[in-house]
Amino acid sequence: MSVADSTSSQPVDVPAGPNDQGVHAYQPPNGALRSPCPALNTLSNHSYLPHDGKNITFSKIVTALQEGFGLSYGFAIFMAIGTYTLLQRPYLSLIDLKEASLHDYIEHDASMVHDDTPPGKEYAPIQVNINLLRSFLRCAHPSSSSSSSFKGLFVVNTYDIAKCRVQREADCCHQLDTLHAELARAEFAMVQEIFGHGRDKEVTDKDMEIFLGEERFPPGWKPDHVLHLWDAVGRATEIREAMAKLKEAEGHLEEKPEGWEEKMIENLKAAVGHIIERIPALPLPGAT
Repeated sequence: MSVADSTSSQPVDVPAGPNDQGVHAYQPPNGALRSPCPALNTLSNHSYLPHDGKNITFSKIVTALQEGFGLSYGFAIFMAIGTYTLLQRPYLSLIDLKEASLHDYIEHDASMVHDDTPPGKEYAPIQVNINLLRSFLRCAHPSSSSSSSFKGLFVVNTYDIAKCRVQREADCCHQLDTLHAELARAEFAMVQEIFGHGRDKEVTDKDMEIFLGEERFPPGWKPDHVLHLWDAVGRATEIREAMAKLKEAEGHLEEKPEGWEEKMIENLKAAVGHIIERIPALPLPGAT
């Protein structure tokens, strides 16, 4: 049963895509290792990553991000480096999806669809909290798109995401640190850039429900553009700015220590540089 409101809708007569049949057709986990990350779980559920969630290589992450979500080669490399950096795995050894559940590495509290990690626990919950998902989807509203194919559809946009993130972080028992607050925004920036439509990158509530709740690709969906790093960064910046305006209006301004941004960037540069030195030679796209 759908967790979205009865107003939820989706374009009809969607032709089958590469993720609906064949080698990349959806297969439920059935006890396989998974994480709190819907993107990684979706890639495994559609067999772009190993379906059992085990023994994942650096190069496999790069290829899966390109083929599954349409990321550019450079963006996919950046994301793979980030994964290994945040998991503190500088030697590029094999990883399992369960490692992405390690609390406060990649995973963070104040998730839109997962419970916060209980105090003292090493691993975060991976089960989707249907109540949190339902609460998020209530922000959906009629699309502003002039396209006839989206008339009558309910969508989520940048402002909706910003508003829900402000509320979710306010409900959290502690304030997210700067890095994880940025990660939380970047996650939804990518969702918008991958599944969004039009200039505002509106995502239908049904697509949100399927991706976040079922951890699978929407029926008939396939990448229709190449997603670059700067696209996601620009969208994340819009979410951050919208959140700042909402907090200012509510009188909840964040106070950060002087030099926090420079310190974060220097720490990330050092960590990424450490990993880049150990990246194996990867074939360029089209190389034989």
